[in-house]
Amino acid sequence: MKLISGIPAKINLIPFNSWPGSSYECSDWEQIEKFGDIINRGGYASPIRTPRGEDISAACGQLKSDTKNKGL
Repeated sequence: MKLISGIPAKINLIPFNSWPGSSYECSDWEQIEKFGDIINRGGYASPIRTPRGEDISAACGQLKSDTKNKGL
C-alpha cells in the first residue's frame, strides 16, 4: 500500500488467464478476494473483473501470445 499511498486510484483485479506452455496459473478465487480485501482496507476500490474469453484463448494478452507462438 505504500507504493500507491496518496494517489487517487481504483485498482481493477483481473484474474490471470493461462495458455498452453505458460509457466503461470491463476490464483484461486479465495486468494483473489483476500487480496481485494487488503486493497479495500487500504482505502481503494478493487473490483474483481469477470474473466472472459479464456475458453477460446481470446482473453487479454492471449491473442498476441498465440500468434507469436505460431510465428505469425
